Amino acid sequence: MVLVVSRILKIALVIAGLAHLASLFGQDSSRILTALGIGGVALALAGKDTIENIFGTFMILSTSPFAIGDWIKVDNFEGTVENVGIRSTVIRTFYNSLVNVPNATFIKTPVDNMGKRAYRRYKSVLRVDYHTPPDLIESFLEGIRELVRNHPITRKDYFHIRLSDFSHSCLEILVYIFFETDDWTLELEGRERFILEVVKLAETLGVQFAIPRQNVTITRENMPEPILRT
Repeated sequence: MVLVVSRILKIALVIAGLAHLASLFGQDSSRILTALGIGGVALALAGKDTIENIFGTFMILSTSPFAIGDWIKVDNFEGTVENVGIRSTVIRTFYNSLVNVPNATFIKTPVDNMGKRAYRRYKSVLRVDYHTPPDLIESFLEGIRELVRNHPITRKDYFHIRLSDFSHSCLEILVYIFFETDDWTLELEGRERFILEVVKLAETLGVQFAIPRQNVTITRENMPEPILRT
């Protein structure tokens, strides 16, 4: 943002300098400024997109929807903001490519600032065998809740660990928690620690995770005719 302001100030200083030089050479500085003003109007009429981009720049400066280093989603682009210029904003995508997004885009399109999240959500479904005793399921649920409470970066005031549904081959447990971090690497480390602790808890309690199964029924009508040899 500071770079954008400094560039605008430089342009203003150049215009003021030209007017001052004109006065030193005996020229009417007001005429110079008028000429620059007329030229500016002509440029504005010829460059509607440029004006929109400048308005977009002022919108970014005034409302601060994002800052350099933020992870944002806008239009069809997603990545980290590397630079905010007078005309466009540079985003480095997760493919490591650079995209120049016209600043006018930020006037017309909502910006999803992923970098401003206070929490990172994690949602998963654990599947346990139908033969698991109810008391064991209750112990497993409470054990997972305790893991959330003791985890160093999980949100403690809002989470859900619930037996949530019946499926065709197992019982489903909803895991809905949040990690209190704005760093993706720390989020992944937090997930890994939590998942490993859940697996160890299941092993300790003797809870068996359900393996997806599919029943195949073969009827006589579907069987091929035997080949008779003579």
